[in-house]
Parts: sequence; structure tokens; C-alpha cells
Amino acid sequence: MTEDLPQEVQERFKRFDTHLPSVDDPTLVVLKGHLLAEEILENLIRAKCRMPEALDGIEIGFFLKAKLARALIGKTHQNGIILPDAIWAMLEALNALRNELAHALEPKKLEAKIQRFLSSAPKSSKKSRHDENPNIALYSAVVSTLSYLACFETIALTGELPPRLPENA
Repeated sequence: MTEDLPQEVQERFKRFDTHLPSVDDPTLVVLKGHLLAEEILENLIRAKCRMPEALDGIEIGFFLKAKLARALIGKTHQNGIILPDAIWAMLEALNALRNELAHALEPKKLEAKIQRFLSSAPKSSKKSRHDENPNIALYSAVVSTLSYLACFETIALTGELPPRLPENA
């Protein structure tokens, strides 16, 4: 099971389990998913810095963190693994969706932003999206985005490709 995975991967899964709520509350899924994605982006940026402590105490918004992480890690790791462009589009769409939820009590553009986010989903999230409950589709898209980011986080922290997850994990 997951105890065979590297410590960094186990810790990331614990954070997901602790902080990512069930599919029943889409607003909370988006807000918590956004925070978890931001945490991973910060780790990616720090892992590529020669002096990461220089960033201590600096407030950088999500949009800039995503752009900076993309600039620092690029499209392909030296081991050949590719981080799909769709992930960056999903992060932009997740940020827009989060901003809509966080800054409007009755968001007017919410459905359009949800659809934009879902349409950017990696293929694994798109498979049965149209047949699913909208909350499940949103949850799956957030989890898919976080999973891709967590894979690159593991590479950044350990220098190694994470093992494939067991089917029942």
C-alpha cells in the first residue's frame, strides 16, 4: 500500500487526506484544493532556488507562483517525464474559480468558471465527467490536478520519479 512509497509522497497523501474535504461541498473542495495546489507550487519554486530562504516572508499570489513554477520547472524533467500544459491551464482556471467563490457571496460567473476548469481537466478526469454528478466531476478534476503537481513535487524534492500508486490506494 502507501507505506511502501517514499516519505515525501506519504506526507503529501496525508495532507490531501487531512485537508481535502469530501465531494459534498464543492466550494470547500475548490478553496482547499487551491490551498493545497499553492503549497505544492511553493515547494516546486523553493526546490529550484539556490537560496530559497530569500523568499521567506514574501507574499506572492497564486497566479505569480504558478507562472514562476512553470518557468522554473519547464515542460520536461531531465528523466523525461512531461508535465502536460493542461495542468497550467487548470491551475489558472482553478485560481479564477477560487477567486469567484472567495470574492462574491452570490457568484454570477460561477457555472462558467466551473466549466472552464472542468474543460481543462487532464484526460483521466474527463473520461466519465459527463455521466457524473457535478460535485464528483469537480472533485475529480481538483484531485487530478493535485496528483500531477504532487508527482513533480516528489521529483523536485527527491530527484526521483515517484513509484506508481497501487490500484487500491
